[in-house]
Amino acid sequence: MKINAALKRLINKISLNIKKTELFLNNLRPKVFTGLEINDRIIRLAQLKAASSGLEIVRCLSEEVNLKPEMKKEEKEASLLEAVKRLLANNKVKVSGLATSLPRHLAVARYITLPSTDEKEIKEMVRYEAERHIPFAIDKVEVSYQIIRKLADKSELLLTAVKKELLNEHLSFLKKAGLSPEVIDLTPFAAFNSFCYGRSEAGLIAVCLLNISGRAVDINIIQGDSLCFTRGVLIEGWEREGSAWRGCLADEVKRSFESYKRENNSNSEPGVIILSGGINIAGDGELEIFLSERLNLRVEKANAFKGLPFNISGAAGPRIPAFSMSVAIGLALRGAVKNRLEVNFLPAKMVEERTKKKREKFLKNLALFIGLSGFLITAFNFGQFYLKEAKLKELEKKIDELRPLATEAKIMREQVELISTYKKNKGLCLEILRELSLVEIIPKDVYLTGFVFEKDDAVIIRGLTVSHSVVSQMVSNLNNSKYFQNVERKYSRAKKLGDKTLVEFELDCPMFAKE
Repeated sequence: MKINAALKRLINKISLNIKKTELFLNNLRPKVFTGLEINDRIIRLAQLKAASSGLEIVRCLSEEVNLKPEMKKEEKEASLLEAVKRLLANNKVKVSGLATSLPRHLAVARYITLPSTDEKEIKEMVRYEAERHIPFAIDKVEVSYQIIRKLADKSELLLTAVKKELLNEHLSFLKKAGLSPEVIDLTPFAAFNSFCYGRSEAGLIAVCLLNISGRAVDINIIQGDSLCFTRGVLIEGWEREGSAWRGCLADEVKRSFESYKRENNSNSEPGVIILSGGINIAGDGELEIFLSERLNLRVEKANAFKGLPFNISGAAGPRIPAFSMSVAIGLALRGAVKNRLEVNFLPAKMVEERTKKKREKFLKNLALFIGLSGFLITAFNFGQFYLKEAKLKELEKKIDELRPLATEAKIMREQVELISTYKKNKGLCLEILRELSLVEIIPKDVYLTGFVFEKDDAVIIRGLTVSHSVVSQMVSNLNNSKYFQNVERKYSRAKKLGDKTLVEFELDCPMFAKE
């Protein structure tokens, strides 16, 4: 009885770790988050680190690309790939938590309104709405969306889509560079998130965030905390940066203002322009002066470093201008904090595979932890036992005088027997954990919150999932495993967690070794 009670206490301690499964999986996120901006003129990389005091910039890098208009597509890709590899290798960059982006002109973005505030219903509606608003076959695009605001009985969404062909080209390019992204964003959205992070509070005046990356120009209009308008255009002649190019830019901004007023039923235009992006806006302020005079607006440069202290070895901060890093910083923020606008074009299959790998890694680490803990406990107690045994031999002649020590040695022998028994049962416990780690046993939507092992009797499993049918599936899977029979559902009931409703359950699993 003493052995069983001690073994149960040990297993119960181990089961406490399983209750923190979901939290542990979240903590598998990297401590350093990487944002990588790639355009036809320059490569930029920013890395943010989660410190005790908040986020800090640990890397801020750029690499110019020598692309010429007469280059073929394959030559341009090769030059870009070489630049990315050179940037990573020369600076010994270890990439983690990677977010990249596609330019706005390659994506479709539509503001839509849906007659629901329930996120599950909205998710189901989006696919049908996408077929109406996206000018491509729905199976040819990757769709993402963001709920902008919820009203009494409806929700306003920003619906976005990118052709799978373009997305696959981007993923293929990253794979050649040895990179695997966790997020694929849009360039203007990254610049928007960077701008919002650096603001102390939202202003009342609408702001035009003008992000220039070579010939690609993103025109965003921000009202309060919301992105009310977004447009991407290509303006040729950016290599010369002359008055003709600046004139075309000003005309496109004017057109965007008119479209913004029509779409938002507004008579007012933005009161200020914030410039970010490429080296087109570097220099002595010619572009700011030109746009200010042409559009009769105040023009400023963005400060992507605002609110983010530097922790860069050997320097107080990077030499790269703050306005040029808006997109890279905004991308790095995707993994680090909850942002105003979050879309992700990473294919659902890749997301599922990444989640599955994280889960398998956790279960393997848990099994390793249990095995290592058992080994250390065994080694420690055996060491203690042998020390006492040696001392006992030296004092054999005084055994009558030192009877309390003999009693202590007897107790230690009982402890060794307890540990030996635990070692025999540990193997079965680990085998059961390995069995449960298989996807065929536990469905992917199940999170374990409790695991109690009772020697030669039963295993009690507690957890959370999305529906009662998943619990039924798990009961069936356990009955078909080689360790259990007559698995009984003790209870399965709805449980509210935040804004989600999950199913909490407990299963009683009698052990039975099948041939």
